[in-house]
Amino acid sequence: MNNKLENALNRLNLILPLKKNQDKCSPEIKEVHQQMLRSFVTKGRILTREEMALWVDDVPEAINVLSQYDMVTFSESGEPVGAYPCTMMAREHKVHVNGHQIHAMCVWMP
Repeated sequence: MNNKLENALNRLNLILPLKKNQDKCSPEIKEVHQQMLRSFVTKGRILTREEMALWVDDVPEAINVLSQYDMVTFSESGEPVGAYPCTMMAREHKVHVNGHQIHAMCVWMP
């Protein structure tokens, strides 16, 4: 990993302890979280609740844990809308990844 990327990740971990929170989760929850992030890169959007069910046996429990640790944001109807630093909600900051335009919750400077 190059120094610029490593420095950005270290700053991000200080601001939002995502890795530390992820490490508190079961392997199944950790995997679904990683798949939610991957989905932004591969599909240009977050996984749906139905797609989450491909990775976890208990979607409501996964939603509870992911919410508790501030790893994923959900709409009022319970659909996933964001996994830091990406969101489905329109934001000023946009990132282009694999031909997809996704929104960033804040400035993303790797």
